[in-house]
Amino acid sequence: GCAPEPSIIAGTHQSLPMRQDRPSNSWLIWGFALILLLLTWLAIGYKISSEKSTEIAHLDRTNLNLTRTLEEHTLRTLKSVDQSVLFLKFQYEKSAGKEVHIEDYVREGMIISKLFNQLGVIDEHGMYIMSSLPNHKVIDLSDREHFRVHQAQDCDCLFISKPVLGRASGKWSLQLTRRINKPDGSFAGVVVVSLDPFYFTNLYSEMDLGPNSVISLVGDDGIVRARRTQDQASVGQDLSDSPLFAATKRATEGNWAQVSTIDKVSRLYAFRRVSGFPLTVFVGVDQAVSLAAFHQRAQAYLVFGVVYSLIVLAIAFATHQLLRKLEASRDKAEESNRLKSEFLASMSHELRTPLNGIIGYAELLQDELTEEHHKEFASVIQNSGATLLTLLNSLLDLAKIEANKLELKQSVTDLRQLVRQVWMTHLPQAQEKSLGCTLDVAQDVP
Repeated sequence: GCAPEPSIIAGTHQSLPMRQDRPSNSWLIWGFALILLLLTWLAIGYKISSEKSTEIAHLDRTNLNLTRTLEEHTLRTLKSVDQSVLFLKFQYEKSAGKEVHIEDYVREGMIISKLFNQLGVIDEHGMYIMSSLPNHKVIDLSDREHFRVHQAQDCDCLFISKPVLGRASGKWSLQLTRRINKPDGSFAGVVVVSLDPFYFTNLYSEMDLGPNSVISLVGDDGIVRARRTQDQASVGQDLSDSPLFAATKRATEGNWAQVSTIDKVSRLYAFRRVSGFPLTVFVGVDQAVSLAAFHQRAQAYLVFGVVYSLIVLAIAFATHQLLRKLEASRDKAEESNRLKSEFLASMSHELRTPLNGIIGYAELLQDELTEEHHKEFASVIQNSGATLLTLLNSLLDLAKIEANKLELKQSVTDLRQLVRQVWMTHLPQAQEKSLGCTLDVAQDVP
């Protein structure tokens, strides 16, 4: 019944554990922002790449269609010229050159001369003996390639020479020639047509393919027969070492992108071999000019990406700052709550000592007192002390309450005794204030 020593009670006190620092969740904000930016830039990159591929594919199709048109134009021109060459060859071989009057054929419309500069015959010795031009003078062309190739062998073909400066016409021309044979099959000379090389590209002189666009007719030897860039025309360039020319050896048509070996302009090319002739037509458009609209859109996408990224980073930074303030407020609240819990725990332990003394001496009074109403007073003191001690013990379960782990225990209680304890607790205060305070319990209350 005696109260324990205060030093023993104090020795049972345990402080609540200190709050452990928790890691900040800021990495979630920056991680989400990083993923969002990564996905955004991946989408922008895919959009730019997709649009560029689509734009280039469209340009490639357009250029290929132009090469087909240019091929048809070239074929019609060559076949028309070849008909004139074959006609003159037939007439010359038939009459052995005695009754051939080229001027009459042209004048009577049997040979259409608007396609070429001149039409003539080179004899077996290389002398240019006949021409559709008036006041023709005999010229020695025995050193010309278009004569020597037929002198060497009978290919029974239309030979198309490299661009040469005509000695008779004084103009740049392509020499289209066929071999003339004697009745015994031996070499008798060459029928030659001097064709304006730019006739092949004049068809597109009025078409707007954009600045720095180019149209070319190239032989299988890699020498340019005709080339037009906007208003400039040229001939004779050597493309035999160009990767673009090498591509024509692997396919009859296709597309290629490269920097021109002639004028160093980066172009998108399309090429197509001329059916039945050792020629290839080329169409090229300036990449920078043709893709200018795409580059403007791509620049807009990049600007949007930069602005969007800055907005995302600003939002992430603002959210980070807000989270830091919230975490600081949370830590402050948790610290206050921890201090409160420690205070309550300390006070409950400190109050236990005098309560144990009150309860102990109340029990002694119950044993020592002889009068019944005095014992009842001592009982009230003991019960009140025990109740207060129970409340103090409950304060130690505050951590369980905060963690939502409070457990309620059910027990059987004597209702009459409980009500009497409550009445006896408040009776002295009522008497001090001269207030009536009575207890009335019906007999049939269980």
